[in-house]
Amino acid sequence: MEKKPLNFKKDERKAKAWSKERYSAWKKTLPQTRQETIEAFKRSSKEINRKLKEVRGNIDELTDEQLKKQIKEMDIMIKQPVNQLKERQIIYTHFDPVDLGYSNELQMLVGERDHRLDLGKIKTVLTEYKYGNLTDLKTGNLTLSGGETGQHYVAELELPKGTYLGHFGDGQTVLPTDYAIEISHNVFNKPKIIVENGKQVIKVKARLIKKEEIEHKVKETEAALNKMLNKDTDFVRLDIGGGFESYTIDHAKKAINALIKQLPSKLLTDAVDELDSVVFQDVKISEHNPRGLFSVLDNKVYLRMNHEIFIQHLDQSTVPSTGLIHEMGHVVDVVLLNDTSKSARFNAIYEEEKNNITSLVTYKDYAKSNAQEFFAEVFKAMYSTDSKQQDAVKKEAPKAVDYIKNKIKEYVED
Repeated sequence: MEKKPLNFKKDERKAKAWSKERYSAWKKTLPQTRQETIEAFKRSSKEINRKLKEVRGNIDELTDEQLKKQIKEMDIMIKQPVNQLKERQIIYTHFDPVDLGYSNELQMLVGERDHRLDLGKIKTVLTEYKYGNLTDLKTGNLTLSGGETGQHYVAELELPKGTYLGHFGDGQTVLPTDYAIEISHNVFNKPKIIVENGKQVIKVKARLIKKEEIEHKVKETEAALNKMLNKDTDFVRLDIGGGFESYTIDHAKKAINALIKQLPSKLLTDAVDELDSVVFQDVKISEHNPRGLFSVLDNKVYLRMNHEIFIQHLDQSTVPSTGLIHEMGHVVDVVLLNDTSKSARFNAIYEEEKNNITSLVTYKDYAKSNAQEFFAEVFKAMYSTDSKQQDAVKKEAPKAVDYIKNKIKEYVED
């Protein structure tokens, strides 16, 4: 029978003794200057890791040369033979709301005064986060705690034998930058909500894997999606790497499947042929942070998959597949139908029907923004995978639906 991994759980006394021993052994292998680098990292780990996460762990993209040097030195130092595990070990590592795709802690909670986790807002994180890159020098602890203020997600992380793990002498740990995690979703080890130090926390069981495994999944998915659209390997791109890539990969598949299933074949084929690329990404598209964008300048459709509105899954109109259909609505309008939303006839329909649109069709009155967004939102609802949304838009904007339907019919039959 395989020996259980070393796990201090809540035994802080033993954990600290172990940590001091490992830290002392590590320091003995390093010159004084490098020992000082460790101490500097301990003092500034949050800020260093924040900047590293901004570039999705790509050290060479950092513009601060001193910071770049410091991180590379830490990476090398952690990978000393003295830090290589002789057996499997458990550590506990916390994630901030931003790591999970939220802008702040409140987006995970019931309310400002009710600090319980909102099951609706965290459903995506509980059920759809399966694997992803660690994008910093990930710190952790030998024992389980509630984490820092604002943290509501902890991984009980199993490290395989041979993993490099640095210790700071106080129970804290640090991993180098070339790892990722895979989260257990089997019936015995599903993510769950626990109460730790009086705070609700999502606790997951995970194992450490190499980043190469995530890279392989990304390339494999890109190839499959391009094949589905009969395009070469550069048309559909997954510009991801910022963590929890499983969500983007799964929803990119759903989004492309929805396009193929819902849109008229000729319309989709021509729209795709006119575009240079469809990009699923996990960084901001632009400063005002839209969920998606059809850029006329570079002729590409962009979708930010880990946008907080998608992650919170506030309603059926805010899922990535409908987001992609919305952006394809812009392509149809602008490219295939020659800016038909700018016509006097459609603008008259927009003015007549825009105030009828409810949250069944659009999110926070987005359809009222202008005639172009109204067109794309109506188009999205017409071809949605949600039959309730299809029915709603026919009742709320019947003239717009008829207009778009007739324009598409003329185009397809031309």
